[in-house]
Amino acid sequence: MKTYLIDLEYLGKPYFGVTLQKDEETIFSSLRDAFANVHQTPILKIQTAARTDRYVCAYQNFIRFSVKKEAAWNLIALNQFLGPGIILHGIKEISYSFNLIGGSKEKHYIYHFPVKYNHPKEGIIELTPLMDIISEVASFFVGEKSFHNYQYRSANSNFMRIIDTINIIPAIDFQNSRGAYPFTEGYIMEVKGKGFLRHQIRLMMGNLIDYGLGKFDRAAFESTFDPDVTLKLGHRARAEHLYLNSIILKSS
Repeated sequence: MKTYLIDLEYLGKPYFGVTLQKDEETIFSSLRDAFANVHQTPILKIQTAARTDRYVCAYQNFIRFSVKKEAAWNLIALNQFLGPGIILHGIKEISYSFNLIGGSKEKHYIYHFPVKYNHPKEGIIELTPLMDIISEVASFFVGEKSFHNYQYRSANSNFMRIIDTINIIPAIDFQNSRGAYPFTEGYIMEVKGKGFLRHQIRLMMGNLIDYGLGKFDRAAFESTFDPDVTLKLGHRARAEHLYLNSIILKSS
């Protein structure tokens, strides 16, 4: 049995997330079909460093898989057979014992705040005038906190998470992990941490937008981290503006 690590990027919109879903096209299913077509090789024991949802794009993610026998991988041919928007940047052999789940030192996400945002309750709103207000409280997320109010049906009962840094910059100045400058307007919020709960970042961004709209005050915002206070937050920010920028792995 040989085990390998894929470094890839992908668009989120054409796929129903990363992992296999019954009767739906996902990143895993596209990889499985490409390897079967190019190398006639079933890929086994697939893991991903980050489970991104539908519409969430990744400039970098990692996928671990095993095969029964060694192969000389043809990246050019594999990329031709993959679904739209998926690009393999490299495949390397790793130890079979390396567990990609929990194998990250740091995950770097970004959220693009466009000039005009389609709020699920308010309709089209302009975000640029709200950015100074949002910036006032964004730093509240930094550090070790209970994010029990910032998760959606998480299988994990431990809601303590550490966010290392949050940074807001003009979107035009953002260079992604592949060296490109993909945005021409709006703002980028960068979020770095070891791991995140399901929909945590989308709920964080949605709460920031609702705070900017004046839906609640600073004291109410701070109370969302109180382990004894359970709240239903306003909305999950739209998935199509969330990007996984990069991942730093532990030694593989």
